[in-house]
Amino acid sequence: EEVVAQALRNNPNLQTYTLKAHKYALEAEREGLWNDPVLGAGINDIQFERPFERDLEPMQTHALTLSQRIPTAGKTDLKSAISDESRNVMLLGRETYKRTLRSKVMELSYRYIITAKKSEILQQRISNLQKMHTIMTYLYESSKIDRPKLLQNSSRIAKNRVALQKLHYQMRQSLLQLEKLTFTPVSTLSDTLEIPEIALDINQSVQKHPALLALKAQITRNQKQISLQEARRTPDVKVGVGYYQRDGRPDYMSVNFSMPLKIRGEEKIARRSYLTEEKILRLKLKNLAHTMRKEAQNLLLSLHTSKQNLKIIDRRLLPLSRKLDKLFRIYARTRDSHTLNIYQNRDDYLKLQLRKLDETLQLFTAISKLSYYKD
Repeated sequence: EEVVAQALRNNPNLQTYTLKAHKYALEAEREGLWNDPVLGAGINDIQFERPFERDLEPMQTHALTLSQRIPTAGKTDLKSAISDESRNVMLLGRETYKRTLRSKVMELSYRYIITAKKSEILQQRISNLQKMHTIMTYLYESSKIDRPKLLQNSSRIAKNRVALQKLHYQMRQSLLQLEKLTFTPVSTLSDTLEIPEIALDINQSVQKHPALLALKAQITRNQKQISLQEARRTPDVKVGVGYYQRDGRPDYMSVNFSMPLKIRGEEKIARRSYLTEEKILRLKLKNLAHTMRKEAQNLLLSLHTSKQNLKIIDRRLLPLSRKLDKLFRIYARTRDSHTLNIYQNRDDYLKLQLRKLDETLQLFTAISKLSYYKD
């Protein structure tokens, strides 16, 4: 839990989502504003021969103008709403990334802990095989076993040493990947493994998942884009007023209106483009919901299977191995070959322990990945 908390505190990708959401909030505020009015000033009809005389003709004026573009059909509100939806997409993306990060950190942590336990068991197995080798050497010298059996045991020792090195590499790799996600040095982890209770309503969890909600927000944003293109078919109006001052003649004012002529059909094409985009998003939504349900079902199946396998190992296989050990120890009092059976059974017992840890890893991997579907 502490490693997960460090990742959620320190990972800059989460901060990026937060900043992007803040950026879109500011965009929404900006989009809701009208354009600034335009102030203009000018002097008309300057005569080159007498530039400072301003009463020669009626058209000689000093002008002061003011114009304002007035948006129509609720375009500013629509643009602001589009930016709001983009903000929602970022916030939901942040929640999705938090779940992804939590799931990955949990998986790596469990992998490290279980791999460390496997390393301990493998070291015990190597030690046991070495003791077997000593006994087998004695039996070979007494002509009680063949040389190939002795060589096969030596091969097993070498292979397990290679496997041990690989486990050490996997442990270091897990720590490095954890440091990559947490931005904090990780030297070791607690070796406590507790199987939590998993109560998961798949359909409800998928429907409320932020990844799915983010796609729905994208669809809503796209619908607002369609509404904006429809609104753009109603042109904005530009209103201008002017005051004109003349020397020796009456001053006057002017008022004008202007708007673009919507004759090219750009908005219709843009609307059809956004309608196509909406179809794509809805298909993505359907595919994502289906994929998430099946993945969650598969993880629950993996979890259930691992639990059942662990019960079989704990309740049947390991007790049988311990009973065999007692029997072989009794028989070893009469024959040397039974002493070898003790160590061979011990090797089988350690292999069962490794198998148990493999199942445990599969179980906790499923638990980690299922956390992606939980709040």
